Amino acid sequence: MVFPIWRRLPPPTASFLFAFLPPDFSLLSRRLLLHLPRFLPAYFHFPQAWAHLADTHQHQKSQLSSDLFHIFFFAYSKANLAADAIRAFNRMHGFGLQANADDLNILLYALCKYGHVTDARELFHRVRSDFSITQKTYSILMQGCARKGKPKEAVQMFDEMHQRGCEVDVAAYNALLAALCNGGEMEEAERRLKEMRTVHGLDPDAGTYAVFVRAYCEAGDSSSALRMLENTKRKGLVPNVFTYNCAIRLLYEKHAKYFEAENVFRVGSRNISSCQRFLPQYQTSEVVEYPE
Repeated sequence: MVFPIWRRLPPPTASFLFAFLPPDFSLLSRRLLLHLPRFLPAYFHFPQAWAHLADTHQHQKSQLSSDLFHIFFFAYSKANLAADAIRAFNRMHGFGLQANADDLNILLYALCKYGHVTDARELFHRVRSDFSITQKTYSILMQGCARKGKPKEAVQMFDEMHQRGCEVDVAAYNALLAALCNGGEMEEAERRLKEMRTVHGLDPDAGTYAVFVRAYCEAGDSSSALRMLENTKRKGLVPNVFTYNCAIRLLYEKHAKYFEAENVFRVGSRNISSCQRFLPQYQTSEVVEYPE
């Protein structure tokens, strides 16, 4: 009960209580360190957290877990302190932990998630020779490029991955295609989709087509969006509700194609947001026939 209440306290109160915790506080070794970093981005208590982490390692002689450092990766990245997140990664060795490829992947993911793609790429190029890099690492970086709308950088990462002999899988292609689509490179994305099937023998999944559906919806290209949606169903795949809602919104709100939108609604996954798209039209229509 102490920790959930503590996290809801105002910053000055939380700081005061934290400063006067007894050194032998029995829950400090694990629960505090797991809960404390979760409010660090808001309260910026990083020095205190490191001090208690060092105390736990030195005096209690307990084996720290790498997941504690993962919390710092995300906390620093969210607080726009990318350099400190990288320093936290480098400090793992001083606490008796040997950073591995999984730790690197989590750090890169945290950096990319909060927009520090350049920092992530620079770190990757500095340390890649020290770790067993796989397609997962490249996929994380390409996902970061997709979030920032940097298709050229994603293509470079993909080509480098292929040249280094890493396995090319569906997740890697999905990340590349997302970067291309988000960057408006639809022709190149279509070409890479064909390459995915013919050159590498990979079958696109629902996520692959979802990237195209959403991109075409954003571009206002309803025919291409519906074509990709139909390809998804023809392959026996099930688009998620967000993909269907994207197509419905395009047809209904932007092009006023109510019949086509209703057909998509009837055959697809749906939620309350899907139904809300139709309320204004049905409220003003003389025919009261709601989608089933």
